[in-house]
Amino acid sequence: MTFLAECSRSVPIPKLSEVLNKVIWAYQQSCQLKSDLKDASRKIQEIVSQLPEQVNAAQVDLKQLQENLVNCLTFFLICANYISRLEEQENRIQTNLNKYNKRL
Repeated sequence: MTFLAECSRSVPIPKLSEVLNKVIWAYQQSCQLKSDLKDASRKIQEIVSQLPEQVNAAQVDLKQLQENLVNCLTFFLICANYISRLEEQENRIQTNLNKYNKRL
């Protein structure tokens, strides 16, 4: 019996492919989340970098300052959500890699 025939008999190839596809899908999702997280982080940095000049201005526009702080908090919540989803993808990848290695 050939090596390939022996492997296909002992390890179902479709199952391995299914598990590997899950890993690839989770990795693609994590790449998108990472990109989105970087975008949100840049927006937070833009807002935070403007705060000192707004606070130290001769005429403080409290309405604008309040709006910027609310926007900053909104982006912090978005970032927290992205980080949580990234952790889920990490767990999904790890779980499926373990399944893949067990089936080899």
